[in-house]
Amino acid sequence: MNYAALSQAIQDYCENTEASFVSNIPLFVRQAEQRIYNTVQFPSSRKNVTGTCAANSPYVTCPDDFLAPYSMAVINGSGEYSYLINKDVNFIRESFPSPATTGIPEFYALFGPRPSDPAELAFIVGPTPDQSYQIELHYLAYPESIVTAGITWLGA
Repeated sequence: MNYAALSQAIQDYCENTEASFVSNIPLFVRQAEQRIYNTVQFPSSRKNVTGTCAANSPYVTCPDDFLAPYSMAVINGSGEYSYLINKDVNFIRESFPSPATTGIPEFYALFGPRPSDPAELAFIVGPTPDQSYQIELHYLAYPESIVTAGITWLGA
């Protein structure tokens, strides 16, 4: 079964082909997908990304498909990993009240959404990085929606 067949099955089951209902089927499907992904952690949804935390900035942007963190690590010049401890934003703000307090990050917290962009999540690290560091984020990701991916289910 692909998305077109699913959409048709929904219309047939509900006995409704009214334009407003049909135009909202993609929204229904995406919301159902999100509910499933928020409830069940599929191993195939784990991802690793590397990036950089900038000097003198306590914020690190989340990937677009980010759902939940597993771990974050700072990678030094020798390739050694130093895993950060996941804390609450309040802990980081209390422990490092001045963003001018810099060093190698030891803690991280999910911070957001940002006021400038409500859809943008970020991490806050503490202390504020004293230089640019390579980081690795291991996280749970939202898979691409069947609505846009054209996925076909096996056995259906």
